[in-house]
Amino acid sequence: GVAACGGGCLDLGLSTTPQVHWAVMQLNKGLPHAHGDYHSHLAAALSDVLGPERYAALPPLTVDCANGVGAASLEGLKA
Repeated sequence: GVAACGGGCLDLGLSTTPQVHWAVMQLNKGLPHAHGDYHSHLAAALSDVLGPERYAALPPLTVDCANGVGAASLEGLKA
């Protein structure tokens, strides 16, 4: 299907929908698109919104991913 239309296919592995959207945007811009890049970008964006002092002082956060794809992805964000 994709190859017949002249497109390419890239295996992003186990990814959430927002990760896929972000990876496609990054690929279209010729920028890094690995899961670790996504987590770094997300953490930096949160720090920008809250400011470094408030970001560093955040209390523990509980996230319910219902043991779906998000649960595996969240492990990468914890690092």
